[in-house]
Amino acid sequence: MSVVVERLYQARMYTNYVTVAGYALVVADYLHTLPDEVRLMWSAPLGVPKVLFFVVRYYVLIVNTVFSVYGSFPINQTAGQCLIEFKRAATILSFRVYAFSGRSRVMLAYLVVQFIAIHTAVFITLFKFIDSIKFMKWPYPNMHNCMPVKADTRYLGGVFTGLLGSVVIIMVIMIYMAFRKHRGLNLSPLLATFYRDGVFYFVCLSILASVNISINFAIPPGYQFLFTQLEVELHAILSTRMLLHLREIASRSRELRSDASDSLPTPGKMNPFSSDPLRRFIGKPPSTMRFQEVELKSARTWTNSNTTGTTVSGV
Repeated sequence: MSVVVERLYQARMYTNYVTVAGYALVVADYLHTLPDEVRLMWSAPLGVPKVLFFVVRYYVLIVNTVFSVYGSFPINQTAGQCLIEFKRAATILSFRVYAFSGRSRVMLAYLVVQFIAIHTAVFITLFKFIDSIKFMKWPYPNMHNCMPVKADTRYLGGVFTGLLGSVVIIMVIMIYMAFRKHRGLNLSPLLATFYRDGVFYFVCLSILASVNISINFAIPPGYQFLFTQLEVELHAILSTRMLLHLREIASRSRELRSDASDSLPTPGKMNPFSSDPLRRFIGKPPSTMRFQEVELKSARTWTNSNTTGTTVSGV
């Protein structure tokens, strides 16, 4: 029994180390992106993406970090709290796909149906996992938290499989729309950022979800939650950073358009001696000069023995 408890204690210790690293990552990300949040989000019009941004960002920062550390350091979120955070971040990703489709009502209906179907299945699987957990008290007087000693980890692996499937489906939709709508075209900076951030987001979350699936099916008991908390943190960090990055690119594009319109030539401000023909003539006011029509004439010279003369006639 003591050997089992020691192994579980060691697994919990490693899990807490990774959890604390996730807390530190959340705080560092918040401090790093706070100026961008103030500049790009605080004055933005109120909408669903803005509300989701603040809910995901500050829920992770306050509830997941401050309350957990203050309550009884270190305590992980419950499985239900983790899943709720996943749902919020996944909603931001779904809104990206909806916007990318040109606000198609068909796409919106599909995303809503997919979101409800996948997360309903995930919740059912999660509840089955929670029902299978068996707890025991630590045999040490200074440790008051309960220790999970037995659970059917196949259900938890199924939860991560469902979340991974949701991300994969959304990414496939984005790639399909990219080839269908923008194939052969030069992408704007906003669309290029949309693609790049979406692919990076997909790769990171796919790797973490795959790791968590492998852990739940292959790792010894006690390590099932090793990277669960870290995936929650990264899910929230990447989704909020992605939205900030898109707002930044859109803001720069507006500034460039404004600068371009301000730099257009205006009447009376052109340099007539410029070596550039466009800058010399574009934007100049019409000239008030009027040229008189010139009558073309022809001349014929004749010569005789005593005199040389010229006869001029109009043509």
